[in-house]
Amino acid sequence: MFRRSVLACVAAVMVCTPSSSFAQEAERAGGPLHVVGSNPTVVVLIAGELPETAPETPVDVWIWSFYNSIGTVRDISFDANASLMRVDCQARTLQSQRLELFLEDRQVAGETSAGPIETPGTDTLPHMLMMDICVPSQRVALDAPF
Repeated sequence: MFRRSVLACVAAVMVCTPSSSFAQEAERAGGPLHVVGSNPTVVVLIAGELPETAPETPVDVWIWSFYNSIGTVRDISFDANASLMRVDCQARTLQSQRLELFLEDRQVAGETSAGPIETPGTDTLPHMLMMDICVPSQRVALDAPF
């Protein structure tokens, strides 16, 4: 179950203005936001309108992840990231297209690079994301309350 304090923190990060030195594509993608799931360390949301029917061709979707502690990758500290993911419902795969890292109120990194094509394991947050896009009749994503 999501705690209101975690969602309030997510809302606060979403309205911050990141550094102008990056493309900030994720913020331009807009909303609404839909909560996919969480675990003790992260809350995951889908940005934008969810499809009413399963897409027949791959679709690109922005995924926001907000962490309860600061992480580091390649000496860059971050507490949130936005990933542009290509969701292929026919193949049941995900592929990262772009990653943007945020710390507090600003974007600290952004990289466009296609990652490996992955088949998410069942009962994982990536699998729940894929199912929310590919199987609208069984959607579990909740509209974010902000």
